[in-house]
Amino acid sequence: MLYRAIFIFLMLLLAACGPSSNGDKNNQFNKKNKQLFFEDHKLAYWSDKALPECHSCSFNIYSKKMLPGAMLFKQINNERGDLVFLSATNIRYSFALQTGGRSYSIATKIEDKKIKLTIGDLQPLIVSVNQKQQIRLGLTNYFIKVQKLNHEKKSVNVIIWPEKLPM
Repeated sequence: MLYRAIFIFLMLLLAACGPSSNGDKNNQFNKKNKQLFFEDHKLAYWSDKALPECHSCSFNIYSKKMLPGAMLFKQINNERGDLVFLSATNIRYSFALQTGGRSYSIATKIEDKKIKLTIGDLQPLIVSVNQKQQIRLGLTNYFIKVQKLNHEKKSVNVIIWPEKLPM
């Protein structure tokens, strides 16, 4: 009887919890102190008002070793394999972006205070730091933003996320 009472009390405590202050309580993304997190993984500085949204996503972190330092990738995909968010740091030259069943090459080149992004066969984009650009890959529109430019290492930090999640 005591175990049943404890069980009912614990269930009442769980039911009494309200939604999070970040909106949807089931969203795996949240924002704390202008930083975007996926579960407990810090992703990037986030200035947009709307958060990416995902309820059953997977998180992958991997690096590509290159001198003078490794490039680091934090990628979140939904259960179908579609890209939900990518944070790529210390990028020099190029990398492959994988979403769904396709892969796209993204090349970076620093020209003064501007960054030239060549994405697959698309016309090259000339962007500044913190300038959000829209690109189309396959049937999905994505946003891409260079968050940091390091002239010393000749590298950039880039984030990519879809305009809205593919259905």
